[in-house]
Formats: sequence, C-alpha cells, structure tokens
Amino acid sequence: MVRSMARIQSKWKQEKGQSLTEFALSLPLLVVTLVGFVAMSYAFYAWIVMYHATTEGVSYAVRHPNATNQEIIDNGVKPNFVGLVGTPSIVLDRTGNQITITSYYTFNLPTIRIPLLLTNNSITISRPFSMQVTSIGFY
Repeated sequence: MVRSMARIQSKWKQEKGQSLTEFALSLPLLVVTLVGFVAMSYAFYAWIVMYHATTEGVSYAVRHPNATNQEIIDNGVKPNFVGLVGTPSIVLDRTGNQITITSYYTFNLPTIRIPLLLTNNSITISRPFSMQVTSIGFY
C-alpha cells in the first residue's frame, strides 16, 4: 500500500512538471496573439476615425464652397481626428465639382525589433472620400 501511494505521488509530480512546461511553452504564443489583436484593433479604430474625419471634411467643403483648402483641413478634417497619436497627413483635391479628401496615418506596431527579420514595423492606412458638388435650385 505504501509503495502504491509513493507511485501515485511520483506520477503526480511528473504531471505537474509537464503542465508547467506546456504552459511555459505556450505563454509566448498567447502573448504575441494578444498583442496582435490589440494592434489590429487599434488599426481598425484608426481607420474608422479617418473615415469619419474625411467625411466631415468633405461635408465642410460642400457647406463652405468658398473656403480655402487650409480652412477645410483645419476646420473640417483635423478636429475629427480624435484619439489618434500623431498627426495624419491630409491631401485635398478639388477638380471641377468633385471634392476628394485622402488622409494617411502611420503608426508603429508594438513588436520586438529583430534587425535581420523585421525591417519595417509600421502600417500606413489611407482613407479617401470624395463627393460631387451640385447646385440645387428651388423653383
């Protein structure tokens, strides 16, 4: 009876060590996956903010047809970049009755820099939005 108890205790200690080893091997993978989800969710958030900002900028340009490009960027686009770290670059194009605003935002991914394997750890997101301006006449 004593020998069987000793075998059970010995086997239990081995299994405990095995589960600790499995956890130690799987933890880095879980951490990398979690960091990847956080980074991609921030990229998606940035894309949504850029969509809203460019839409508001085009709306401002339509409501203020005599505004300069800098006024459209300062009053219509930039105030809507809420929650983004850094300053996005904005390109405004007015050709004829077409207004197009494209915003570009670059952010660094939270990665460990390995010089030989990873040379670029940033993502650039672009979001264009355009609208055709037509005059509405009331009869």
